[in-house]
Amino acid sequence: FYEFGPLKFWPKRFEVIDANNNTIPLTQKEANILSLLIKNTNEVLSRDRIIDSVWGKDSFPSNRTVDNYIVKLRKWCETTPIGPNIQSIRGVGYKFTSEKE
Repeated sequence: FYEFGPLKFWPKRFEVIDANNNTIPLTQKEANILSLLIKNTNEVLSRDRIIDSVWGKDSFPSNRTVDNYIVKLRKWCETTPIGPNIQSIRGVGYKFTSEKE
């Protein structure tokens, strides 16, 4: 279980709690992406690395697929002005930070 101020994430339960104390269910892929980002906090992860880690090396979802998952995870982060942030690194991928920068 991870906690970032008022935000909480339970990877094995596939759910997050936002700053308004709402429980939001996650798909397995969403939970895996968020876990990967958290485990690599402050490190830029390419879309290809995310795809390889979450879908496997023999799967070929598009980069837009990753972007669509990030959109939902960002909404959770944005429920508080402090706490985690998922930054887009243009042309590369994404970086998770535990605080807004």
